[in-house]
Amino acid sequence: MNIHKLLDNGAVKVMKLVAGRRRIFSKSIESPPFYELIPGIKFEIPEIKGEGIYEVHVDTPAGKMNPAFKVQKWLGNDFPTIIYHHGNSEKPFKIRRFARNTFFKIFIDTKEPVQANLIALCSPMHRIPIKEYQEKLTEMINFTVSFAVMTNLVEEIVKQLKHRSQKPVIVSGISFGGFVTNLHRAFFDSADVYVPMLAGSSMEKSFLESGFYELASDLVKENPEKMKEILNFDKQFMGNKRKNLFPLLGKHDQFVRLESHLECYEHHPVNIVEKGHVTTAFSPATMRKHILSSRDNSN
Repeated sequence: MNIHKLLDNGAVKVMKLVAGRRRIFSKSIESPPFYELIPGIKFEIPEIKGEGIYEVHVDTPAGKMNPAFKVQKWLGNDFPTIIYHHGNSEKPFKIRRFARNTFFKIFIDTKEPVQANLIALCSPMHRIPIKEYQEKLTEMINFTVSFAVMTNLVEEIVKQLKHRSQKPVIVSGISFGGFVTNLHRAFFDSADVYVPMLAGSSMEKSFLESGFYELASDLVKENPEKMKEILNFDKQFMGNKRKNLFPLLGKHDQFVRLESHLECYEHHPVNIVEKGHVTTAFSPATMRKHILSSRDNSN
């Protein structure tokens, strides 16, 4: 076993230990599918007036949620904008070197400043304490609604940016954020460039055919078709021939396995790196190069 697989499998063991008896979706796997949830969630966001954190309050089928976004850098309407969604267990607003924050490592902690407006998203599930988060994950509705909320948040930001400028808007994210990136393209496709990393459109496979299987409940394992019905959005995602999609996948990824998620990208160019899930997340230079080259190649 190579180091990439070893680190991914080690991460599973740690997550399993931390979660204890709280298995993913152990209480319920009841939820409307994404194609019903996403159009049904409506809210407005504050006007973007420069750098700072913007709070958002949303009424959802899973109760009130409060996602947020941070304008980390605002150069103005004459520059492109990158909207970035974090991965699992990250703290996207902690802008410091040793924080679990791929946004900081990719865009801020670099000797070559990125010439773009930079916006970091934060899921409502990542604004609560870890134990509360793990408890929320025992019911699928909390998980699916949070993704629907973030997909709509991306759309609200894109609409506002497009209203004021013709400069490109790039949507990107890693892991959970990569799935949000793909959900936005599947249901809105209003941004100019999409750069999903370590994600696809068959989200159920991340629980049924990956390291997360060990963290999943018996309900998940006994109901694969129901999992697919709720979490899969291949139908909405595939078939779009617009040349605005630039995925990155890890050859040795044990969470978003290459063989399970490559097919959804059809004829789009996929950057396959010799890494796993963890080692990609700890390779900001690799991700930065991919995101910026995708932006440049889309022109």
